[in-house]
Amino acid sequence: MRTIDFVRGALVSLLSVVSLCCGGPTSPSGDASLVVNVVDESTTLPIVDPGFGITVKLTGPATYSQIVSGGTARFSSMVAGLYRLTTEYVYGYRQLDVISVMVDRPQTLRLSMLRVDDLGVTEVFVDGQGSIPKGGAIDVPAGGVTLTFRGRYQLVNYARPALLGFFADPFCDPFEYGTAGAFTDGPPNDTQWERSMARWIPCIGGPFDLRCVTATDSILVTLADPRARAGAGTVIMRRLQPWPISYRLAPDCCKYPL
Repeated sequence: MRTIDFVRGALVSLLSVVSLCCGGPTSPSGDASLVVNVVDESTTLPIVDPGFGITVKLTGPATYSQIVSGGTARFSSMVAGLYRLTTEYVYGYRQLDVISVMVDRPQTLRLSMLRVDDLGVTEVFVDGQGSIPKGGAIDVPAGGVTLTFRGRYQLVNYARPALLGFFADPFCDPFEYGTAGAFTDGPPNDTQWERSMARWIPCIGGPFDLRCVTATDSILVTLADPRARAGAGTVIMRRLQPWPISYRLAPDCCKYPL
């Protein structure tokens, strides 16, 4: 019995030494996670309007992306490590600083965003085909399509004029013809805009030298003050927004109608 007790005691002592030297089994202290509270830099209030379309992205040992909801983006069960935090948005705000954050335990970060004059596209709509998502396709018959751009905007520093002009170069400045007016009479409301073009075809060039476009990757949107500079007009802002689209062209769709 004394021999057995001695061996048992020796084993316990050895395990204790292994635990001290090598760390031994430990209980998890919690998953690496991050809560990002997104606030307006000037008011310090949370940015809760989903129309701004703010997305927080983390790039590091792994890549994560979360849309801001109720002023917060939450990341759980993360791979621990150093991350670079960036943001994407439909319109309205800009990230003030490039941020690096070490995520190795549950923690919270406050992200301040600067409110700016801005505009962006929220929907591309084709009559008879519905909304065209990023990466989608448009069927283009010989007579063209009625193409509508819808978006959001805000004016912070530029004094709002009585008349606003909204333009959307539909994918690499293709040739357009039809009934689209040069300026809108005004946006649908104080934060939304819309522009439509009838009989639109995705072609580049003049009436006698048209080249078909089968795919494009962005939309150039412009907001103008048509009555500024004694009626000469001025561009308030311009922005190139990624929106990849492919075109399924009918035969002869890029021929100028006689």
